[in-house]
Amino acid sequence: MKIDYAQAALSHSWLHHPVIGDPSFDAFERFGPQPAYRSEPPFEWTVNGSMFRDPVSDYWFLYLGRYPYGYAVIPEAPSHAVVMRSIDKGRSWQMIGPVFDEKPFTFSGYQAPVSDAPDVAVIYAEGRYWLAYDWSNAGSTWEHAHAATPEHDAGAALAVADRPEGPFQRLNRPIFANSQLQGKLGRFDRLYATTVLRRQQDWIAFLLCDSGPHFAWGYAVSTAPSPEGPWTFPRMILSPDTPDFYPAPVEFHPCFNVDGHVYAPATSVARNRAYQALFKAPLEAAHMPAAWEIHQAGSLFHRGLAESESDGIWGQTFHGFVHYGQLNIMYPSRDSRHFGTVQTAKAAWPLQQKDGFWLSDGVALLQVGYTAGQVSIDFAFRGEVRFFWDFHGVVGPNKAASDACAVMDGMDLDRSVSWQTQDWTAQTVTLSIASKDPAQPGCLGFICEPGSLLHVSSCVIEGHPAPVTVYWSAIEALLNAGQNVRDHWSVAKTDQARSGLLATARQDKACVKWSFEGSGFDLWLPRGPALGIVAVQVDGLLVQSINLKSPVDQQSAVVMGMDLPAGRHAVMLMGEEGHLAADCLAVRHSIPAFLQST
Repeated sequence: MKIDYAQAALSHSWLHHPVIGDPSFDAFERFGPQPAYRSEPPFEWTVNGSMFRDPVSDYWFLYLGRYPYGYAVIPEAPSHAVVMRSIDKGRSWQMIGPVFDEKPFTFSGYQAPVSDAPDVAVIYAEGRYWLAYDWSNAGSTWEHAHAATPEHDAGAALAVADRPEGPFQRLNRPIFANSQLQGKLGRFDRLYATTVLRRQQDWIAFLLCDSGPHFAWGYAVSTAPSPEGPWTFPRMILSPDTPDFYPAPVEFHPCFNVDGHVYAPATSVARNRAYQALFKAPLEAAHMPAAWEIHQAGSLFHRGLAESESDGIWGQTFHGFVHYGQLNIMYPSRDSRHFGTVQTAKAAWPLQQKDGFWLSDGVALLQVGYTAGQVSIDFAFRGEVRFFWDFHGVVGPNKAASDACAVMDGMDLDRSVSWQTQDWTAQTVTLSIASKDPAQPGCLGFICEPGSLLHVSSCVIEGHPAPVTVYWSAIEALLNAGQNVRDHWSVAKTDQARSGLLATARQDKACVKWSFEGSGFDLWLPRGPALGIVAVQVDGLLVQSINLKSPVDQQSAVVMGMDLPAGRHAVMLMGEEGHLAADCLAVRHSIPAFLQST
């Protein structure tokens, strides 16, 4: 049996994960000048932005948020937004200038004027152009970001203009101020990166939420009868707090409207910056969490070869508009100097996939096992890449924080082969593979080292497919649940754990969560005198309570397992009494139906 796993129809056979990696079969094509914009001092980080088509003139616009390097807050160089225009549908771009004039502006009820206002998104409604933007008042720094006060505040606001070039006139009151939060959204204590859309009876604002040391991001909404308000208190619609499958960590902004549905792209904030997810809801019901679904998780976009996008999508995510069956987007990145850049790309809408996949700075892990066989690969690459097989180790992030990267503990280098080059080089190789234990084959796939880029045009495996198990670490469960590891958890290497790593909560009522695609799982947990009772939820349903308390420390073992329908699932552990310790989740992958019938 020969199967080419580089076919787009088999993209679901690969793991798509925000940290581990995302083999992308996307069909986006770059167009126009590359880059359309390149940052220079003192605003080295133009790494956020939005794209808008004016329905009146048919001109295209880029609205770019310019920051000093590292998002630094510098009073003499405040972050701000500029607008660029294209009169030839993105083939060339002209800088227009700042979206606001230089006059000082102070919101009604505030003493300090607005200082920084970088991230913007524009819509056309009721014959005018409405610009949603971030703001912070003078004197605010990153030290105030997660503890805002009326004196050092930030939030979201609206401005309006008669032409998309601006200048935009700010409304007197903001949509929202972070000083109003005061714990009302739990750990989410900063709202920013806003999109406002017009609905039939009201206006709706989509606000990105940050949680500081929890390294969790979410999306909230606020509504109002008119742009002037009053705006409702924000309500969470998307976050890792859901008991269902949810890719994390991902960060939103902005969203776009197509045929009565709002689409919210979200990009991974892991080191590889490759993974994208696309969430979807009917616009008129978008204020309700239950209306949202994951439209596509992974395989949405890939890093290109140009020096101007050396870091893939970096900053927020892509944004654009659909016109005559084509999605046109802008996407931010960083060049070889780590300075911000902006590129443009296009793809047919609805989004399609094409044969051959791209991988950058991560792992492509096949969710099908092979006891033995022959692998023939046609690929091109730059940097250092590796093909591995019969992997039985543990997969997970290296840390429960942003800029995390993939860790594959237990890699047998004798069961892998690597290549290295500084140039874009094509290769064709044929390998024979075999599992040490034919009854339990391990995983196979590709590793793309940091700074490397890989394109696989064909990956033909001849052999007998078999079920495979992927072991996920406790670090994955901490990051997927948005846990504050710095303050609330102890993570240590230990022989007591099946994975070699144990995460132990420092307080009661702790929580961890694994989101995965598979057909079942086995849960590995230790027992000991410091541990207590843990509740196990599967896809939001309580299935078992397990008492982990014992007179002496015991080696981690399988405490429960379940068969599940093949697909997306989530396993959440919640401490009910005493402390919680997490080891690993062994996710089972049955032979896919398309292989069973072949």
